Amino acid sequence: MQKRKAVDSFETRLMSREQGASYTGLGRTRFTDWARSIGAERRFGRRVLFDRQVIDEALNAMRVG
Repeated sequence: MQKRKAVDSFETRLMSREQGASYTGLGRTRFTDWARSIGAERRFGRRVLFDRQVIDEALNAMRVG
């Protein structure tokens, strides 16, 4: 069985927990809790991914000004 290559670019819409944490600059646990609270979590059977578009919308809504 071959190991899957890690995708470091953020061109994909769905991200793993580690990619999402890196994308937002949060720790893995804090990212997971926050992403669930904004509705970015997507489940495919046992696999859990996070929707970058939902994350971007939430981050844009946080802008002050």
